Amino acid sequence: MGLYLDMTLNASANSIRTGVSEVIAMENATKGARVPLVLEQRTLYNPTNHTLMNSVILFINVVMVALLGLQTISIVPRLRQDGRLEEDLQQPLCVVLRIIPYALITCASSYLVMGILKQIGSLRFEANWWQIFIPFFLYTFSTGLLAMLVGWTASNPGKANGRIVFLMLPSFLLSGGQVPVALLPEFLQWINKAIPLSLHLSILRGMGYKGGGLGYFIPELGHYMVLISVFLLGIFFLIFREGTRGQVPCPTTEN
Repeated sequence: MGLYLDMTLNASANSIRTGVSEVIAMENATKGARVPLVLEQRTLYNPTNHTLMNSVILFINVVMVALLGLQTISIVPRLRQDGRLEEDLQQPLCVVLRIIPYALITCASSYLVMGILKQIGSLRFEANWWQIFIPFFLYTFSTGLLAMLVGWTASNPGKANGRIVFLMLPSFLLSGGQVPVALLPEFLQWINKAIPLSLHLSILRGMGYKGGGLGYFIPELGHYMVLISVFLLGIFFLIFREGTRGQVPCPTTEN
């Protein structure tokens, strides 16, 4: 019996390997065949179990989530503190578009990190550099939207920055970089679907490590669009609520 493991997530591959080995051992013990089943394994893409493709990449991306999140989570609180929020919300799309420069800078940082790790750290990265810009940008833009949503109600940038843990901890623990998603409780698997980093790591494994084309990841791109739509709905709801709060009725006096 042959078993092929891509080894892009060691924890998942080791769980599968252990499970298959236990089944084969049980079959050989119960059936007592003259020729027992023998498991032949082939490890692909990361045969040496190098941590660069999982633990290091996860750590780097969590740090980038923190850096991107700290800038975008405080956009609205900064405007509120400066007394410009009410004026800027007259054109709400302009407030949302403030995320784009941070998203593009983070995309450029991702290219730089992957290039350095490929040239110096021997990272296996086979993706087309032009095609992967689309998922890179969707990832950074959706992360920025989520950060803006988390920090919207903070009264000042200091309080908003304290909420970055609500972005970093789920990204680190539930994105599938440390623990296989299939091993998580069902409730946490649903939370995983709302974390942009989980999609980012999935596309890194498929396009970056395995060299897949963008056309194979249409479902993931659609998932990004769903997340962006949901985050935008949440932001526009907060904009609407901010507007209704600003409409304070004028007091009336009776003669």
